[in-house]
Amino acid sequence: MYSNPNEALQADPMQGTIAATAMVSRSMRLLQVSIEDSKQRKWLPGTHIIIKLAPKLQRAYTIWDSSPEAPTFDLLVFLHGNGPGVSWGRQAQTGDKFTFYGPVSDSFTEDKSAAPYYLFGSEETGAVAVQGKLRLLPPDATILGYLEADGPEEEFIPRTGSQPLAWVHRKGQQVKPTGRLVDAIHTLQLPAYPGKAYFAGEFAVCLALKAYFVNEREWPRENVHIRPFWVRDPESVKYYLDKLGGKW
Repeated sequence: MYSNPNEALQADPMQGTIAATAMVSRSMRLLQVSIEDSKQRKWLPGTHIIIKLAPKLQRAYTIWDSSPEAPTFDLLVFLHGNGPGVSWGRQAQTGDKFTFYGPVSDSFTEDKSAAPYYLFGSEETGAVAVQGKLRLLPPDATILGYLEADGPEEEFIPRTGSQPLAWVHRKGQQVKPTGRLVDAIHTLQLPAYPGKAYFAGEFAVCLALKAYFVNEREWPRENVHIRPFWVRDPESVKYYLDKLGGKW
């Protein structure tokens, strides 16, 4: 497993084959991928692969679930907008082959320390990563947090074995750092002592949540892991990054 995308992109590429497809919500499409892996890598839920869409175009996707025996893993593609990754995810059919790199870990996966409880939050674009991370936790772990979607038809449930998080709904509002997800997490009745957090999805939302827990709840910075996937408002990113001293 690679510790960062640049390291993965320097390694030999791999080939995946689309083994099956399905819709798991109104806008989320499952792509089950079969591979031949002579190195027997660990394809852990919540880790990422980098798909080569064109000679100079890549997109990162999160492993939602995996079966080491096959080996196969599942990706979920959020069919929102018309970007190159969305087009690939929408058009992919059983039997299609593609080139990718990985798997790539992140700070949450590499942090092996136990925590008294775990806190998660994301909208649709990072919910796949959150649900993957849930599968890595001990069965008796205390799990808190929320996921956000526009409405109930956009919700999707994790595979058996991971604890589901409740969803809150935007109801047509934009994803933003003052939205329903952030409000819901602020109102959680948390213990007085820190846990370990993982926030994924839109960059400014991730930064707003990290700034809140580091600055207002006085959690150690290293306890709050974030995984941004996209940016809606660069000015909001700058605002919350400044609250964190320019480092995230």
